[in-house]
Formats: sequence, structure tokens, C-alpha cells
Amino acid sequence: MFNILATHKVRLIPNKNQEALFIKFSNVARFVYNFSLNEKNEEFKLYGESLNLQNLLKRVRNLKYSKGYEWLLEVPEAIQKQAIKDMLTAYKNFYSRGCKGFPKFKRKGKSKLSFYQRTDKLQKIDNRHIKLTGIKSPIKVNDEILDKGFLNPRVSFDGKYWYLTYSIEIFISC
Repeated sequence: MFNILATHKVRLIPNKNQEALFIKFSNVARFVYNFSLNEKNEEFKLYGESLNLQNLLKRVRNLKYSKGYEWLLEVPEAIQKQAIKDMLTAYKNFYSRGCKGFPKFKRKGKSKLSFYQRTDKLQKIDNRHIKLTGIKSPIKVNDEILDKGFLNPRVSFDGKYWYLTYSIEIFISC
């Protein structure tokens, strides 16, 4: 018996308020990714040291309570934490494999709108509705949602539609 991961993608049908929150969450994820990339680069230039996840989380938390950055408090912390993890993964891939380019800043209007969802806060309401972290009302979906446990759920925008993509574990016996 072994298990494999299968990816499932469902189209979301958000109302205008939900879509505005999706855009806000995506922009905050991009901002935190860029902020943490800049902090990591600057720390290395100045001190020759590399910042880890905990150092970067602390800097983002401090930034949230700084004047002019209060809007970061309006977005679930898991989205911000995952943006830092994504940046650190890009760094790791560059240094371990060398085949991927050095992490680049995500440009507004050029990068894909997307953000992470916590797996423990993602709730299937019924076959046509799902509840996401930070959004009060359930969101309609175009397709049936598999409820076998969500792994690494992401919400993304392809320029026309919003999608929820997640993985599920499938157990296969031989």
C-alpha cells in the first residue's frame, strides 16, 4: 500500500466583496514576498548573514504595527507566513539546484494573483460552497469539492476566473 498526491482544481464564483478580498490577499502576499526578499538580500549584503523564517516573520510582524502598514493586519497571518516560505523555497532552489534563477521581485500587474489558504481553516460547506479563511460568507464553486483532506490549498486568478487548487492524498493498494 502506498499513497500518491493528486491535484484538484475548482473554479470559484466569488461575489464582488469576496473578489475584492481575494485581490487584497493576493497583493499582501506579493508585498510580503517582496519585503522578505529585500530584507534577506540587505541582511546578506550588510552582515553576510542569512535570515531564516523566524527572523523574517518577526520583521513582518513589526512592520504590521508600524505607521502606514496597518492594512497588513486585515489579512490572515497564514497568507503572509506562506509568502515568506515561498520566497525561502525560491532561495533554496536557486542555491541547491542552480537551475532556477535567483529569486526575483514580484511586480504589480505582472505577477499572478494568488494566495495560500490554511488547510485547517478551509471548510467544505456543501458540494457547491466552501469557506475560506478571512472571508465571512461561503464562496460558490463551479465544480464538486473533494473532501478527502486539503493539502497546500491556493487561490489563484488566471485573468478571467478565480480557482482553488489543492492536493489530496490517494491511497493505493497493490
